Amino acid sequence: MSRGTGSRTGRPVGLEVAQATGNRPGLPVPLSRAERERVEGVLRRLRIEVGAVLTRVSRGTDSTSALARELEVDRVTAHRVRTLCGSRGGELPGVALAPGVEGVSKFLDAAERQDVDQQVMAAARVATEGYARLIREVGGSKAKLEARIEATLPTAGGQPEYADREQRERVFSAAASLLGREMGVRLDLSVIRRSPKGAELMDYANVRGYLGHRARADAAPFAAEFLGKVEHGDEGGPEFLTLDGQPARGAVDRAVLEEFSTMPPPVVTSQGRGDRMKYVIDPGIVRGGEAVDIVVGHLAPGSFRDPRLDDEPAIEVGALVREPTRALVLDMFVERELAIPATPSLEVYIWSPTIGNSLADHWLDRLPSGPPLEVILPGSCRLHPRQDELTEQVFGRLGWDPGAFVGYRCQVEYPLWGGAYFIALNYSGEHERAS
Repeated sequence: MSRGTGSRTGRPVGLEVAQATGNRPGLPVPLSRAERERVEGVLRRLRIEVGAVLTRVSRGTDSTSALARELEVDRVTAHRVRTLCGSRGGELPGVALAPGVEGVSKFLDAAERQDVDQQVMAAARVATEGYARLIREVGGSKAKLEARIEATLPTAGGQPEYADREQRERVFSAAASLLGREMGVRLDLSVIRRSPKGAELMDYANVRGYLGHRARADAAPFAAEFLGKVEHGDEGGPEFLTLDGQPARGAVDRAVLEEFSTMPPPVVTSQGRGDRMKYVIDPGIVRGGEAVDIVVGHLAPGSFRDPRLDDEPAIEVGALVREPTRALVLDMFVERELAIPATPSLEVYIWSPTIGNSLADHWLDRLPSGPPLEVILPGSCRLHPRQDELTEQVFGRLGWDPGAFVGYRCQVEYPLWGGAYFIALNYSGEHERAS
């Protein structure tokens, strides 16, 4: 299958730019600001319009294989279309995961046979024509456009500037005034590895930190909630453990990381139902205006299946900003063997009750820009000076070797209240090669 369209002149646009700018001929040239904005705009429209078609033809089909059978298209085409509309790769890196023009057109032809509304189909066709023009005029071919994007990302930091800090700070101030409470720093640190419980299972450890929490006397109590998909233990309950492997329910003292928390722990109770664990902070303490810190950790062994075996192969770790917060630090560590074949991304969504299930179902909720995704290095956390110390203690309690893991980070001042920040590792490329 062709990966894209050819240039009308038979000559790559990037080569002409290279000669005009003095760069060595044949090397991919970074996109200009105008070209970058054009790529992002075209891809965003393609996601929305093709996604509208996908929504209408995928009802009742909960997997890529089922969609391919329903539309009578090849599985790779179905998978790439779902990846495009799932919006996991960001606009620029997402070009490499998206189908070519031929693949999009093949999908639309199949969808048209399903009697999809003609206005929806027409909008998707127009978006596809814009995609074809983009490839032809900016890259010369899809492969060459991908090469120009790869040359662009290192010089631009890989993400558009997250420049709306003032607006997010105003939202924070309004929400803090409305709710009567606020957070200094929200920490979320996740560690994922292959589980010794089974060849297809993964262990998941998660630490939540709420630092500098304050509240007015009339504010509602604040609860730190953990939510995860966990396998059921021998007695039928979810196996939530503390980081050092002890039963978590009722073990407030063992779950709290004392070196980073107000002591004694300002917690009234811990309780849970199903896959949830909730710690309620004592309202009597915070309502007095005193700032309190609480950092709590859990381990869920064998909590989910190896994502590389799924039809939509990805690991997604997120932080939902339900409290007005001055700073967010979201860290994800995965075993090196899991990180190497994956494409990492960082995206921001408007919160909804089901967003933790799958990002693919929430592509319309995705915001157009977000903070840059960082690789974690010692001393690189500017918003929480003790983050390295916290990370060391987490790995120490788990008894896992930190040298076997790769870390990714999102850190942002005044994260959007009501937003959801997600780090995702996408295995689509590896999945297609295996197919």
